[in-house]
Amino acid sequence: MRVVFVTILAVVLTVVGYIFSPDGWRNQLPPDVRYRADIIAAGMKATARDLKFAAGPTIRKALGRFQEEVGAINDEIDGVSHRRVAVEQDLIGSDFQATNLSDALFSGSNMTAADFRGALLMRSGFEGTTLTGADFARADLSNANLTGGNIGGASFREAVLLQSVLRGANLARADFTRAIASGARLGGANVQAARFNGADLTGATFVGANLHSASFGGADVRSAAFKGANLTNVDFDNASLDNATFSDANLSGAKLSEALGLTQDQVNAACGDTATELPDGLTIRPCAEASRSWE
Repeated sequence: MRVVFVTILAVVLTVVGYIFSPDGWRNQLPPDVRYRADIIAAGMKATARDLKFAAGPTIRKALGRFQEEVGAINDEIDGVSHRRVAVEQDLIGSDFQATNLSDALFSGSNMTAADFRGALLMRSGFEGTTLTGADFARADLSNANLTGGNIGGASFREAVLLQSVLRGANLARADFTRAIASGARLGGANVQAARFNGADLTGATFVGANLHSASFGGADVRSAAFKGANLTNVDFDNASLDNATFSDANLSGAKLSEALGLTQDQVNAACGDTATELPDGLTIRPCAEASRSWE
């Protein structure tokens, strides 16, 4: 018992010092301990807020959150990989602002309304995670995996999502304004009413995605793939569409009259209706006719 008490006391003192003097403490911690401290500090901050800074319960709950949220750490001896695991945990409203969570695993967790603004999340795993209303503004999610996540209404404003994977995710009403998402993979995702205004989506894939009423105003969508996507009522005003592919895509009601780089060959691969707005000189076949020719 004495050893356990001393260990707990050491952890508490370390985290308290970490929170109130992060620069001095954090730089002295080895990588694996630093990762633990990041998670503990975030948990203590969130818990302190929820409990109105009630010192005793806060510390006890924070220690519990450490056990639950971290779960396990795979820290390879050669330092190549540091994996923090917080699988299927309740992390609603957690504060991870400006935290380094690269390579973290949060698969299946409930992180509704979590705050990741400015966080480093490279290669992190959020498969099947609930992130409804989460804030990833200016976060770096390069090569992150958000496959199948429930991320409706989340903010990715000015976030970096290079080569990130969001296949099958629910991204309805998510905000990707000015995000850098070159090479991102959103095949089969529900992206209804999402905003991609001013975003870099070069080479991104939206194969089979539902993008009904999404907005790409001023976005760079060159070489993006929209094969079989639902692009009904999508707004491509001033979007750059050079070499983008629209095979079997439904462009009914889409606004393309001000799109840049769109050619007749691209339009021929898709279908639309009388409400589809195209640049002067371009035409599109009705979806009923296209479906017969594709059978």
